Parts: sequence; structure tokens; C-alpha cells
Amino acid sequence: METTLVIRQPRRSMGQDERRERIVEAARDCIALSGIHGAAMAEIAERAELGVGQVYRIFESKEALIAQIANEDLAEMRAMLDALDGGAAGLLDEICALVPQSIDRCFDTRRVALRTELAAEAARNPRVAGILQVVDRQGRAAFEELMSALRRSGETVGDFRARCEFVHVLFDGLAVRSINHPQADRAILTRLVQMTLRRLFA
Repeated sequence: METTLVIRQPRRSMGQDERRERIVEAARDCIALSGIHGAAMAEIAERAELGVGQVYRIFESKEALIAQIANEDLAEMRAMLDALDGGAAGLLDEICALVPQSIDRCFDTRRVALRTELAAEAARNPRVAGILQVVDRQGRAAFEELMSALRRSGETVGDFRARCEFVHVLFDGLAVRSINHPQADRAILTRLVQMTLRRLFA
């Protein structure tokens, strides 16, 4: 009988950035599935295929992980805003063109489960609330800076910020509604949101 020699390839060394990315993705999954308190660091480490010690060397606590998740979501939003240049199409048209994608994100069950879990934890944990409020403040500032091109002549700062805040309220509300009504007609919602944005900023 012939013997087949199995040559094992050496395991590729994983860099710090890759480990960080795997931990964050595992944390997103675990928190969305089990909630913040149900997602143990050991479970996150197992899903990331890392040791618990490796996780703690990068993130000293679950709150540090939450901060990383929130900041990555902020960076994603900023990248989306930075891609808008208000060119030939016009800024408002560009924003309206993003509405279908934004509504799909509101109906992404994993994303919504994670966001609602973080919000629920923030309601009872002042440290988590502080993390999310800082990130939200930065996100609002970035959005207001973009929308300043559509600020009405003579409009007060308070009125302008209230219009911008209403956009956040609109999409946050859609995300919560998607839990109870996941079958909502997204095409109709898209048209209504676009109409609302044009009434707010045209």
C-alpha cells in the first residue's frame, strides 16, 4: 500500500490590523445574536478564531469594542458623504440617489439588531451612552457641514440643525420600524423619503 505524504502548509502569520478586524466582525455577530451581555469575550474570541488573551491585548474591555464598532460605522457614513461633490447632478439629487441604499441598510437585520442592542445598553449604561453620544455628535457635525450648502438664506442655526436632525430621526425610525414591519414596501418608502428630503432642503 502506498503511503501518501501530507505536507502541511505553514500557517500564515496574522497582523495586528487583521486580528483587530476579525475581532470587531466577530463582536458584531455575537452582539447581534446574543446581546451585549450575552456576547462573552470568550465567544467573540472563538468566532474570531483567536485566543481570549489576544482579544484582550487589542481591546481591554467590551466597551472598547463598542467604541470601535461605533467609530467604524461613523467612518463608513463619512466615506459616503465624502463621495458627494454636489457636481452636475446637484447635492440634493446626489443625496436622494443614496436613499434606496440607505433604506436597505435600515432593513439589514444584523445591522439593526446591533444598533438597537447598543442603544438599549446606552439607556442603562452611562459609559456606553457617552461613547455613542460622542460618535453621534461627530456624525451630526459631518452631515451638517455637508448640508450647509443647502442652508436657507437668513435661516437660524437652530432651524437648520433641526432640519438636519429630522433626517437622522427619519432613518433611525425606519430602522426601528423594520423590526416590526420587515415586509414594508421599500420602493414606496424610497419615494416618500426622497420627497421629504426635497421638501426639507429644496
